[in-house]
Amino acid sequence: MEGDSRRTSVYDLTGLRVHPDGSRVHQTQRNLRFGTYRRHDTQDFRGWIAEDAGGSIIVPRYKRVPTTDPENYEAQVADENERGDVGEELVQGEEVPEVKGKRKYPSYIQRAIKRKKFAEDDNYISSLPRASETLDSIPQIPSQDLLKNIHHLAASYYDENGLLVNASKRYREAKRLRKLRKAESSSEQVAVEIQSSELGMNDTEQTEVEGNPVGRRRKVNRDMYRVLDGSALVAIGVLTEELVKKLLQGRKPSPQRQEVVSPGGEADGRDGHDRESAESDEDDEVDG
Repeated sequence: MEGDSRRTSVYDLTGLRVHPDGSRVHQTQRNLRFGTYRRHDTQDFRGWIAEDAGGSIIVPRYKRVPTTDPENYEAQVADENERGDVGEELVQGEEVPEVKGKRKYPSYIQRAIKRKKFAEDDNYISSLPRASETLDSIPQIPSQDLLKNIHHLAASYYDENGLLVNASKRYREAKRLRKLRKAESSSEQVAVEIQSSELGMNDTEQTEVEGNPVGRRRKVNRDMYRVLDGSALVAIGVLTEELVKKLLQGRKPSPQRQEVVSPGGEADGRDGHDRESAESDEDDEVDG
């Protein structure tokens, strides 16, 4: 196990075997050797684990004095705490050593910055784009009553046509049983004839051969999934529901049906007015 070069897995992370910097605790007795023992590695009944798997366990004793670079101050302090430089105050005017080239700071500061970014940056947990549109575009599941009715009608139709029963299988089984019974009866007859000839039985004696046993009627299991499986039934239900929706949406009430005359509506008022005018005309004619 000393040359263990496998990658860190999620089981190592949940088993508290990964340090904040991403390094894994090796399950080997090499950790007990002097000079190679890591301060944050400990051993329990499950094996070697990292004490700082959930973060740094060291709390600084004194408040740190800011350096000339306030942006990387927290990262530098965290790195110093992890390396054990706790309780030492910085000297006023001390500058962070610079390195020529692309890197501006020493490697331990760069590692601290990377660890801080890894611990605080959650940009990789991004939400799905257009989540609301995807939810709206998902078709609704057909109701249970519709699927039950379709299943009942389909089962009734297939049962009437005899599609739910495998008749060929029953025929083959019955044919095989007939052959076996015929072979058994013939062997029994031969045995009885041989036995009667040896014992010197009279010709008047008749050998009784047991007939075929009366069997019970076998219960037939009807399998709906022999004709159509569940996915096909669901597909039929979805298609039927969509067809009904289209038929209902295509029918619009005609303008004549919209102008329905109610019992106490305007039409009744007009009829009453005409009736009153006709009665008034009749009264005028009578008076004249």
